[in-house]
Amino acid sequence: MIGLPNPWVLLGITVAAFGAGVGVTASIKNGQLARLELRQTNERIAQRDAAIADMAAASAAIKTAAENYQTDKTDLGAKIDAVRKEMRNAKPLPAGCVLDVERLRNIDAAINAVNETLARQRVGPTVSNAKNTK
Repeated sequence: MIGLPNPWVLLGITVAAFGAGVGVTASIKNGQLARLELRQTNERIAQRDAAIADMAAASAAIKTAAENYQTDKTDLGAKIDAVRKEMRNAKPLPAGCVLDVERLRNIDAAINAVNETLARQRVGPTVSNAKNTK
């Protein structure tokens, strides 16, 4: 006659099987967690690379804008100096007199230079000259 095994043996086998199951489940969960962490790390790396690329593009745009500003400043400064020199050497106008054609042309040239600079920089409204106000 085959008797029932010792209850302590059955308990031991049950505990061992439960422990093995828990161990396998923990291994599976650890693998899933590792894959999730790897995916998140790769996403962060991709975001970091995109941010660095954006920063490089912004830096290049800032550099270009600064170079354009220096060029515009130099060009505009030369034109303004020419207008100042012309105005300094011009005879004063008597009271009640209107501007002559040459003075009006010089003022219009200065206004057009400012408007061209503003148009290149795409900044705000332009300055109106005498031709635009009539």
